[in-house]
Amino acid sequence: MKSWPQRIVVLALLGGLVLALLWFQGIIGRHEYVQASIPAGQAVAATTRTQTVQRERITDLRVYPGFVEAVDPATLAARVMGTVVELRAREGDRVAAGEIVATLDDRDARAQLAQARAALDAAGARALQSQLALDRIVALGESDAITAQDLEGAQAARDAGRAQEVAAEQAVAEAETALTWFQLAAPFDGRVLERQAEAGDLALPGRALLTLYRGDRLRLRLAVPEQLVAGLEPGADLHVDFDGLPSRSARLARILPPADAMTGTVIVHLDLEPSGDLRPGAMGRVGLAVGEREALLIPAAAVERIGQVQRVGLVREGRIQSVTVRIGKRIGERVEVLDGLAAGEQVVLP
Repeated sequence: MKSWPQRIVVLALLGGLVLALLWFQGIIGRHEYVQASIPAGQAVAATTRTQTVQRERITDLRVYPGFVEAVDPATLAARVMGTVVELRAREGDRVAAGEIVATLDDRDARAQLAQARAALDAAGARALQSQLALDRIVALGESDAITAQDLEGAQAARDAGRAQEVAAEQAVAEAETALTWFQLAAPFDGRVLERQAEAGDLALPGRALLTLYRGDRLRLRLAVPEQLVAGLEPGADLHVDFDGLPSRSARLARILPPADAMTGTVIVHLDLEPSGDLRPGAMGRVGLAVGEREALLIPAAAVERIGQVQRVGLVREGRIQSVTVRIGKRIGERVEVLDGLAAGEQVVLP
């Protein structure tokens, strides 16, 4: 049987445990904070400009992404087999029409040209020799010292010499033309879109070495749902937005006939105005009308952005209160309010 001192110690421990639990739960020892009153908003001054939140019917736009691509890019490919000696341009570099941008090893072609020129010199010498022989026979023919058979033979030799000389001239022209195939020139003023080879690579006939494009010949390739294509007409102006670049208008140039059976979309081409800030591959967004809907609209200037938070000054009972709102699409100089305001309320303008 426990003695009284032991019972007192046990009771003290239990009491301490209960008090600790009550303190942790904040039932005892809790400090009561005095709730501070929220200061009232700034009073509306006589010079304060306000605008009423309006509910209007707007065109419902659905945004579709597209990508900039070059119109009729030029692919420079080798016509003969040879080692790439030099490529003088890389992606993004400017090139001028007629500028040599790629060179192949042409030592064999130069040797063939030298052989063709030597053959031409030999053919010319033979043609001259046959002509001189014919002249002598003709001179002797006046004295009846030669026969008709000798004259005909000399004329045939002269004609054969001339034919061989002409053939040699054509062989030289062909060799000179073939030599030009070892240098590739830019067909127009533009930029390098893609570089498909490096120095030392073996170029094969038809293998692309460089792809060029014209900066003033760009378009936006856009996939549009089939049900929206019926409302599009070539020649229509559409608005295109680019990330980090100014928005611009583009003309609907072409609606391609086939539809993608997997996605149910049709490809359309929008011609872009010449601009130095666009490159092939840039993504643009086009809004297409899919109907109408109601929306709350306020001036875009009334919205204050602090980081990711959007706030407006709202007039209530003669005072200005800062309220958080959720903003949707921008429509001209106004923005759509998705949450935080109601029609008929007044917002403060800067």
